[in-house]
Amino acid sequence: MPARGFGFKTVTGTAQPVFGTTTTTIAVPTPDQYTGRMDSASNRSTVQVTVTDVSYFRKGDRVMLGISDSFLVFPPAGTLPPDSAQVIAIAGSVVTLQGLTRRHEIGEFIVLSIPCARIKIQAGSGNTGELYIGEDPTVSVTSTTLIDQVDPSAGRTFDIGSSASGNVFDTPHFWLLGTAPDTYLPSIILI
Repeated sequence: MPARGFGFKTVTGTAQPVFGTTTTTIAVPTPDQYTGRMDSASNRSTVQVTVTDVSYFRKGDRVMLGISDSFLVFPPAGTLPPDSAQVIAIAGSVVTLQGLTRRHEIGEFIVLSIPCARIKIQAGSGNTGELYIGEDPTVSVTSTTLIDQVDPSAGRTFDIGSSASGNVFDTPHFWLLGTAPDTYLPSIILI
C-alpha cells in the first residue's frame, strides 16, 4: 500500500476540501462525437480545466467537481450531485478530465475521489488557530458533521485508519476549516 503526500497546504479561512482545490476556468465537456450526448451511455467527454493547485492530482485519479452544496451530506432539494471524471493528463496548472456530464463554472470545487486505508492531517508548526475536520462544507466548531478538532498547540494530528486493516475512507468526505493563512499537511495511504 503506497503512501501519498501532497505537501503543505494553506488554509483559506472558509470550508475547503482537504484533498481538493477550485477551478479557475469554465469546464465545458465535449459531447459524444457520434450521438451529441454526454450521458453515461455515450462515449466519455474530455475537457481541460485550469485549477488553483494541481498537486492534489495524478494521471489516473478519479475526481469530483461541483459547487459546495453538491458535497453536503444533506444537500438542499434540487442540488445536483458532484460530477465525476478521471484525470487523463496534467500540464502545468491544467488538468484534462474524461467523463464529465455537464458544464462547471469558475470557482467550483475539484476534489480527489479515491478510496484510501488511512488519512492523516497534520497542523503546520506555526499555526495560530485550530483546524476543524468534518464530513462536508458545513464544517465548523458547531457543525453536526464535525469529526475532529486539531489543536496545534497540543501537537495533535488527525489520523484515522490503518494500513494493516480493511478500512476504506473516501477522500471527498473530508473538509477542513481553520484560520488563514495557517497550513496543514495532508497524506493518505492508498488501498
